Formats: sequence, structure tokens, C-alpha cells
Amino acid sequence: MVDQLIRPQTTLAEVEAEGLNGFALLKSVAETDGSARLMKVGISSGWSMIDDAASSAAAQWKYEPALVDGKPVRSVIEHTLYFGKGSR
Repeated sequence: MVDQLIRPQTTLAEVEAEGLNGFALLKSVAETDGSARLMKVGISSGWSMIDDAASSAAAQWKYEPALVDGKPVRSVIEHTLYFGKGSR
């Protein structure tokens, strides 16, 4: 299991161009405004290019924050992203 901070920089198109296949489990914090931060790889694909592309994709998403007593709160989210042929 890998628990490292990664910097989003690789795109899905680059992963596909390399012909790589795999998945990455990401952990992030959904902020009260719906943005994501603290992107970490929970389980690595074994390919840094796939891990980076997964993080890049997830960092662009907007979330509907969880509510406690009607007020938005931060929450931890886990995502599994698949890349390669047949993953869409």
C-alpha cells in the first residue's frame, strides 16, 4: 500500500498513448465548498503515469459536500479510477 502525496500532471491521453492499463485508489478531502484537496494515492497502479493521471482527473471534480445538522462539512472520499482499454 502506498500513502504518498502526488502532484497532478499527467493526462488520460498521455496514459492511453503509452498503452498503459491499470487502476489507482485515491484518497482526498472534499471541502465545504465542494473542492477537493490533499489528493493521495491509497493504492498505486504500479505506474506513476496512471497514478498522476488519476489524481489530475479527480482534482478537477466538484463535490456536493456532506451535511451535518444542515451545514456543509469536510469529508474523506476514496475513488478507484481505471485506465486503459476497456475501462470506459
